[in-house]
Amino acid sequence: MMPIAILGSKSTYNKILVYLKQLYQNNKLLTDHIFFENFDIFTSELQKQYWHIAITLNQPMELIYEIKKVSPKTKIIFISPTDKFALEGYRADISYYLLYPINCSEFQLAINKCLNCCQEYNEYIVVNSNWQKIPIFLKDIIFAEKNGHNIIIHTKNKTISTRMTFKDFIEKTKHFSNFINCVKGALVNLSWVDNLESQNFLMTSGERIPIRRQDRKKIKNIYTQYLIDHQIKN
Repeated sequence: MMPIAILGSKSTYNKILVYLKQLYQNNKLLTDHIFFENFDIFTSELQKQYWHIAITLNQPMELIYEIKKVSPKTKIIFISPTDKFALEGYRADISYYLLYPINCSEFQLAINKCLNCCQEYNEYIVVNSNWQKIPIFLKDIIFAEKNGHNIIIHTKNKTISTRMTFKDFIEKTKHFSNFINCVKGALVNLSWVDNLESQNFLMTSGERIPIRRQDRKKIKNIYTQYLIDHQIKN
């Protein structure tokens, strides 16, 4: 699901809702949306929830800066009765600036383009680390390992620690077929495997991740099939 936040008056939201329902019916969009009429409630929720798209209905520019500060990857559709904030809006990295009253086709075009952009990032998870929400692209995860009550996530750029059970981490990543649980407490991204050794995966980062003895044949077959599939796709 791609969550959308909508901020503004109830009357304007009702009109937006009509357009969204048309999109849901026509495109069968896998989205969910929540309406906020209160600025403070939204900014509070922004600390807990990642929004793919935020639709702001005649809201102050301060809110745009707050969204981008906390959640820079969120796409923003800024709707206003005047164009006087247009230049500042694009400087603040909004995705679309629409004038009210809203044109249905323009609004739906903006939503579709934002969703298409989000598709580039739809394979990711958001974890809490050092009191911050951190989105992590699944394709960037080399491997993850359990360490006490934490999961240590090794990516191509950095290592991130998050308090989570290994079971919950597997649940978060289960839709990404590249991951394999090759040994207790470790999850490997097959796309970052440099070599398959007799007892380990040698990762491109240099680490060796053991393979369970009882599952070595099965896991090696899975990796071989991954290489075949990857070769076909490329």
